[in-house]
Amino acid sequence: MVAYYCFVNLGWPPSRYADLPYRERLLVAAMVRKEMASRPKANSEEVG
Repeated sequence: MVAYYCFVNLGWPPSRYADLPYRERLLVAAMVRKEMASRPKANSEEVG
């Protein structure tokens, strides 16, 4: 999921994420989760 997010939003090929050192992959994953959690829920706002 994180590699997909980086591909779609950052233009990274999957290998760029996969080639990161383990600790950097953990950091990128944590930042992606934080950013996704801060986004408003589009589907729940449309249903009304």
